[in-house]
Amino acid sequence: MTNLQPFEASLKKLDDLVSQLERGDLPLDKAMTAFEEGNKLVKECQKQLNAAEMKIEKFLTNKVIQHLFQKLKEFEKWLN
Repeated sequence: MTNLQPFEASLKKLDDLVSQLERGDLPLDKAMTAFEEGNKLVKECQKQLNAAEMKIEKFLTNKVIQHLFQKLKEFEKWLN
């Protein structure tokens, strides 16, 4: 299992790498290393965002289901 950095730290590091690459003063080998590291960070951030999105969707789905069950109970009471 990989050692994941907190999302914000990964995003900050990615921003720093982009700034370095945009300056254009890195030697080619260091620029390639920075690019590869940035690419890994992008993938890591995307995984973390996807995981957060799934948690939110699950939470919202559970809330909708709870709401529907509550409405069903209210309807059943109304029928009786």
